[in-house]
Amino acid sequence: PVDTVVKTGTTEGWHVKAGDISLAGLNFNMAHAHDLHQLAGIDYAHLDVQNIMLNLKHLLYTPDTITGNLQQLALKEQSGIEVKELRTIFNYNLQGVNLQHLYLQTANSTLQDHLEVHYPSLAAIQKNLQLLLLNINVDKSTIGLKDVLIFAPQLEKQELFRKNKNGHIQLEAAITGLFDNLSIDRFYASGLGNTEILLNGRVSGLPDTNKLNYNLQIERLQSSRTDIAALVPDSALSSIRLPDRFGITGQVSGTMKDYMAQLYLVSTDGLAYINGSVAT
Repeated sequence: PVDTVVKTGTTEGWHVKAGDISLAGLNFNMAHAHDLHQLAGIDYAHLDVQNIMLNLKHLLYTPDTITGNLQQLALKEQSGIEVKELRTIFNYNLQGVNLQHLYLQTANSTLQDHLEVHYPSLAAIQKNLQLLLLNINVDKSTIGLKDVLIFAPQLEKQELFRKNKNGHIQLEAAITGLFDNLSIDRFYASGLGNTEILLNGRVSGLPDTNKLNYNLQIERLQSSRTDIAALVPDSALSSIRLPDRFGITGQVSGTMKDYMAQLYLVSTDGLAYINGSVAT
């Protein structure tokens, strides 16, 4: 009888399982004739991908979930991006992305080890970015600014990229928490000359800079006048002279308007201990 029939499989879309997928020597070309070519960076409307090599195991693909063990992906694209090796155990669903045992190597960058992002829904975080939950562990990684410009060519106008197009930044980070209340267990960055920073602490209030509140323990911050000149506009240094080299350790906390500092400065011009606060 009709009233006893149970309808099953109501989810629309593909449902694919694959134990092992291997591809080699594959090329992919796509061009939207009515879209103008981008002058710089990757052009998603005019792709030309060459020499794709893929080794993927345990793939599950449904309309709301994609999981698998990517053991190798390599390719070249006409924009200049060259993926020499990409491997990760991945899980994507409507509430987030999880990349375990991540290893990405390009011609200019190396990124590893674990990236995890959770959210109620994409629509929810478009309205409220504070709902974004992060679990990031970046270990012994190098970011080439040339690669960054391929995906974000508009950054080329910024001072950092304008003066350091071929620069590299060594990066390590362990960051967890909601986007408006982040715990930084470790953040290390170096490169672009003699500049190096190592710190930990907490940052809250993002993305609203008016609500920004921070408490940071600076274990090491060292740089030079030459490095700073390469990072900031020339006009910012026109009225001051920085030491040739300097290093800072200590603690700083506060907001965009008020802050407290307990810092120890060592420089080629002398030593200084700062213990005080600024309120506006």
